[in-house]
Amino acid sequence: MTMDLLSNNDNTIQDRKTTTTATTTTTTKPAHLDPSPLGTQAYWDDIYLSELKSSISHNDADGGDDDTNDNSNRVQPLSRRNDTDDTADVAEASDADPDPDSDSDSASASEADDRSSSSTDWFSEHQATTKLVRYLTSPQLGLDKRTTSMLDLGSGNGALLSALRRQGAFSGPTMIGVDYSSASITLARRRQSAATKEVSRARSPPPPPLRFERWDIVREDVPDWLVEVGGFDVVLDKGTFDAVCLSGEERNAGEDGEGDDRVRRRACEVYPAKVARLVKPDTGRLVVTSCCWTAEELRRWFEDGDGDGDGDGHTRLKACDRIEYPSFVFGGRKGTCLACVVFYRPASTSEEAKENT
Repeated sequence: MTMDLLSNNDNTIQDRKTTTTATTTTTTKPAHLDPSPLGTQAYWDDIYLSELKSSISHNDADGGDDDTNDNSNRVQPLSRRNDTDDTADVAEASDADPDPDSDSDSASASEADDRSSSSTDWFSEHQATTKLVRYLTSPQLGLDKRTTSMLDLGSGNGALLSALRRQGAFSGPTMIGVDYSSASITLARRRQSAATKEVSRARSPPPPPLRFERWDIVREDVPDWLVEVGGFDVVLDKGTFDAVCLSGEERNAGEDGEGDDRVRRRACEVYPAKVARLVKPDTGRLVVTSCCWTAEELRRWFEDGDGDGDGDGHTRLKACDRIEYPSFVFGGRKGTCLACVVFYRPASTSEEAKENT
């Protein structure tokens, strides 16, 4: 997600980000965003394919391959989600204290590469990855870094999971990134290949490699290899729901095996319920970071529980925490640059649903 998203929808999004109360009392969910090219797969395929070619070109110019030359810092795609390692920005963040455990050399290098990029990543500018790493490593959350399973939805070039592995020191065997763009998966795997060798030199034994797979969460069923996990401890969405909301694609409710086939729904109406099924009941957490919606609007999207069209409560989520971002005043109203809400999936909702059938 970049500043392009804001410029293409500046009036709508700016109004939303400076509104702290519900925009309407006649509907449960917020009004849809206007469709944008940034909500199409073709747009992101082109972006990642271009960056992938650039990465290969740089690698060839250096006379090496991914096993001997880490070109990940050069790869700065114009992405909706995880395109830059903004963990490096922590030292200059006005609202954050320096992280004594951060790798200052790698942070300085990443920061320099971010500044030289031809695009400005809105999430990077506001240290979204830094805040996610800090939140997930906080003592009060108490996640076991050796076993915590993670799923990054819309993983882009894989930088978020890489930051959690490198700066957050998460070493669990199940850290998976998924994206509907094949080019982004190829790009993430190339970065992972180079990073694995670097991490292997620093740690003994080295952690299991990150996994990146192509999957379209809106159009496709959950693949067997995801079902086998049995729910993730942490599911991450950094800008992906924003992109889904900017898609004008509609689906019949019956296409997903539930609901009335005569009812047409935007992709963003299907997304929350499908995501909820990936969260481990009770103990799992879904962390959604958005530049399009306020925290209150995110709650209205994800807590409703009827996004799959059946309204049975199987996939209801409840907000339990949030990550705070600096506030600003625009037009006399107060808002925040980004909103981040943490949800959990109460196991009791599934039991209640069974009792009511």
